[in-house]
Parts: sequence; C-alpha cells; structure tokens
Amino acid sequence: MKRKYSVIFSIVADSVDETWTSILNTPKLPKLLEDWKGDGCRCKSRTPKEAHTIHFNRKLTILWEVECTFDSEVVFKPFETDDPLQWPIELSLSTEDVTELLTQDVVTGKPIQNPNGEKIQIEVPRSYPVIEFSRYESYPDNPLGVAQLAAKIAYYSNKLNADTFLGCSPGNCFMHAPRAMREAINGGYFFKVTYRITIRGGLEPYKARPLCEGYTYRVAKGFNIRSTAEIYGQNIKINLDLDGVESDEPVYLAFNQYESVVFADLGLA
Repeated sequence: MKRKYSVIFSIVADSVDETWTSILNTPKLPKLLEDWKGDGCRCKSRTPKEAHTIHFNRKLTILWEVECTFDSEVVFKPFETDDPLQWPIELSLSTEDVTELLTQDVVTGKPIQNPNGEKIQIEVPRSYPVIEFSRYESYPDNPLGVAQLAAKIAYYSNKLNADTFLGCSPGNCFMHAPRAMREAINGGYFFKVTYRITIRGGLEPYKARPLCEGYTYRVAKGFNIRSTAEIYGQNIKINLDLDGVESDEPVYLAFNQYESVVFADLGLA
C-alpha cells in the first residue's frame, strides 16, 4: 500500500487581505500534480491555513501554513559539500507573544482614560514575527578562540539593528542572545550558532515611553520649580511637557533601552 507524506510550508502574506488562492501561487510551493525536486515525487494536495496574525515590516499581516501531501516520500538531497561551513543558512519563522501598555485608542486616537479624564492602564496582547538563522561556524581549539566567540555573542546580545536589515528600518530588529552548540561532524567539531531576531514595526518601537507626570513642575514664567501643593493646596500628579511645564495632554518621554550595532556584518541576509 502506498503511503502519503506531507511537508508544511510557512508563508508570510503581503497583507491581511491576501487570499488563499494568491498564497497557493507562491513560487516556492510545489505545483499540484507536478514532479517536485526532480525525484519523481508528485504533489497530490495543497491545504492552506491561516496560522497567526502577525506584524511584519511595520504592518499587520497573516502567517500562512500550507500542508502539501505527496504520493511518495520527499527525498531532500544532501549538501553538495562535506564542509559544514559551506552549508546554507537554516531559517525558521515563529512569533513572540508579548503584553504591552495601550496608550491610545487605535480607532479614535484618543488617550486611554475614564469619563472623568483620569488616565487608566490597559495591557493588551501583541504578536511579533521572530526569525531564526542557524549556521555552522568554526570551533576554536584554544581558550582564546572560545573567548573570542563569547565576546562576539555578548556584542550582539540584546542589540538593535543600526542598519537596514531584512527590509526593516534601523531600530526595528531586536537581536536576542545568540546560542552556540558544539557538534561533531565528519570527524571534526563545529559550533552551530543560532541568531534569534524579533521584528517590530512603528516609530522607534524599542524605546521606553513612560508617562511624564510629577508633583513638582516649573512655572513657565522664570521656570521656578513649584510643587502642586503650593499651587493647588495638595500634592496631585499632573502632566508635564518636555520643559517641565504643566500640560493639558498626556506627554510620553522616550528613552533608549538598547544599543545598536550593524547586523549586516554577520552576513545573515
């Protein structure tokens, strides 16, 4: 009896409106009832599924999964070289789920507050695409080489892209701490290093943006520092603008959380 085999392909749509028929026309997908990879293996069916809603390249889109079934086992040809340093970079795509503070209504643009004008805090879930690059790198056979690799990992850990990377503007890609695992291949040792990168869109998404409030502020005339107790008879929190003057609207400051380095130097994309 002939068995069926399947392979799942992950595809990021151009937009949330892209249809499944368009997804099935993606060039990398096997064609229905046609030989794939030149090994006599024919694609018998293709089933698309919306897997996740994600943010990619500053816009909301859909991560699709397409399950392709074949009439015989899919045979992936081995690498053309025995040198792991020459093997292609492996790539995988997933998502990172986080909770963020909602600062304004996404439809009306109004600040988040109750009917009395008091600010309230609402946390909302968000998902961001995560790309992992894995490749083999030289295994250092001396303590100095190990220390150099450790220094490289520390240099790229928790950093933002200072350059345009994967089509994203500087400051939109966050590099997690790279991971290195030693493997024995073809009689030698190599490090398999994985670089995990979270991608966010928007204006400076990795800056801390606390609400600027205070009990003391500068009086605009002369910029003398006064307390709210002196002005209102009691200590109350007020909105402060960038000059430390009372503001009618909530003001959010911006502080850098992470340093930036050039991701292109890694040669990943």
